[in-house]
Amino acid sequence: MVAAGSKEAIASLVASPPAGSRVVALQVAGAFHTSFMEPARPALKEFATDLSVKDPAISIWSNSNGQLVESGSAFLELMVNQVSNPVRWDKTMESMTSANVSLMIELLPGGALSGIAKRAMPNTVAIALKTPADLDKVAEAIGK
Repeated sequence: MVAAGSKEAIASLVASPPAGSRVVALQVAGAFHTSFMEPARPALKEFATDLSVKDPAISIWSNSNGQLVESGSAFLELMVNQVSNPVRWDKTMESMTSANVSLMIELLPGGALSGIAKRAMPNTVAIALKTPADLDKVAEAIGK
């Protein structure tokens, strides 16, 4: 389970976690995927209206519902809305496991999702691409 909220709410969770669980702080870049980002969504939506998109040439999995995204316009809409909505990484991992995904590359800082995937998807290689140096790991994983 991943929880997000105000500092006070998270402190309360840390002080009294659910039975049988442990609380680990994830290193994230901001309050993304929470209602704290809702004020940014309208500006992002307006910005997105000027973008020209094409349908994806590679598999892209939505982190909001765990499904493959086959339309560029649907992807753009999901990107705008996901900034202030929860990530359903559990659904994404379930879908990728069902589809026998063997390699996952996480883009952008943090690496939190690939860390979770390494534990939950033992048959999938998960790489967090955080720096240019990580490109060697990706090249090796794809056999290039």
